[in-house]
Amino acid sequence: SKTKVYVSITRVQTRERKDKGDVCLPHLGFEIRYLNDKGITGLSLCGRYNDIVIVSQGPEVYIEYHVLDSNNYFVLSYADTTSNFTESKITYEGKNFSINNYIKKLNF
Repeated sequence: SKTKVYVSITRVQTRERKDKGDVCLPHLGFEIRYLNDKGITGLSLCGRYNDIVIVSQGPEVYIEYHVLDSNNYFVLSYADTTSNFTESKITYEGKNFSINNYIKKLNF
């Protein structure tokens, strides 16, 4: 199947990391697993983000969200896309990050 999921994250706000160098762990905020292998940790977000677009590698995504503070929330929309021209990617702050190139780098 060539179906992919187009996810537009308008806003997400979760608990900030204590230090800027800290890794955002999946169980501390908002995580979206967009690869075919859902066992691989996805994009984990801690803090405040706007306007992120994700085109999944396959026909499903998995979203996990943990509310740790009363002001935590997210707003997103999604749709199926079957376009042959839709590359799997993440777009943030006007920059595209190819998922396919990332997967190729992981293959040892």
